[in-house]
Amino acid sequence: MVSPPWNTIMLRTDVTLSSGLPVSHDTGSSLLAEIPVYGGNGITGRTTRPLTNRPTFTIGRVGEYCGSVHLVEEDAWVTDNALWATHIAPGWNLHFLVYYLNWLGLGRLRSQTGQPLVTQGEIGQLKLPKPPIGEQRRIMEIFDSLDAQLTSTGRLANKLHLRQIGLTDALLRSVTVQESSLRDYLTQNPKNGYSPQAVDSWTGLLALGLGCLTTSGFRPLQLKNVPVGATRNVSAMLTDGDLLMSRANTRDLVGLVGRYQGVGWPCIYPDLMMRLSPRPTCRAEYLEIVLRSSPLRRQIQSISQGTSESMAKISGSTVGRLRVAVPDLATQDRIARILKCGDAELRDTLKEREKLKSLKHGLMDDLLSGRVRAKDVEDAL
Repeated sequence: MVSPPWNTIMLRTDVTLSSGLPVSHDTGSSLLAEIPVYGGNGITGRTTRPLTNRPTFTIGRVGEYCGSVHLVEEDAWVTDNALWATHIAPGWNLHFLVYYLNWLGLGRLRSQTGQPLVTQGEIGQLKLPKPPIGEQRRIMEIFDSLDAQLTSTGRLANKLHLRQIGLTDALLRSVTVQESSLRDYLTQNPKNGYSPQAVDSWTGLLALGLGCLTTSGFRPLQLKNVPVGATRNVSAMLTDGDLLMSRANTRDLVGLVGRYQGVGWPCIYPDLMMRLSPRPTCRAEYLEIVLRSSPLRRQIQSISQGTSESMAKISGSTVGRLRVAVPDLATQDRIARILKCGDAELRDTLKEREKLKSLKHGLMDDLLSGRVRAKDVEDAL
């Protein structure tokens, strides 16, 4: 049986929005300040006196994060960089309303000239579906469950990542051979890739995006369709096990490394990455471990060029001067073997988290649009 459509209302008929107020001196920071202050993107500080003492929500009014919606469940102050709901009509679950507005994306209403800005007039004209309150609660129970699972897997992934960092550093400290330049262990200087213009349609050839190199190695998170036939594609073609390094990113992320694993179709790497080709006396798997270690990350960040506000860059020549300790092949293999199980556990946890995020994204589209009812999802889950 097809469920009846939800009633639709204009937001301003059920929600009254007002601009916040500047934090005055008598409500400013002090040793006794415990009341959260909400600005354009959530909590920005603490004060001593609330502007509101009941559950509500705020909307970023100006600045980069204008349109972002934040739930407020305690006494709070709201600055004039945000709007807040001074009245919400009966029949709304506050958590559902905040979830829905964030899913709807109020940032799309921002002004296109000058400082980013959203107005309460534009927001008030939005049309919202108003499901029965029971349906709102059931929808939020589903999302609360998914959010709890995402939080749990995120904490586990972070714990596993920190464990791997500690184990890696301990194993590398046990290597007693003398350090030398990375260039001594490469067959040639690191080679930049090629970045042809991406196309929308399928061509049979893919290119990696910079997001494929993560703090946990290679992950095919950002793939683009690119034209075939360009002669420069040939030199940038990838094979399984190729060791790649990003050569431009933020200072915290520049120089991330990962070994390419086939994505099922021919693939090239972009100009913002370099390919490192180790000599037979140095395993690519071991070199990846070394370059991801804490001491080498600090070396890489120290040689990067650029201000903290811009993209930091490294070159093949500076990378070649990094100092690394490379033991005999048997020791390299032993270290890689010890770390392999932990890497697999971390990789599986991250995959599980990505599946949960995809599930949540799909359910948000289905449940918040009203295409699917909460009961149908509960039965399926």
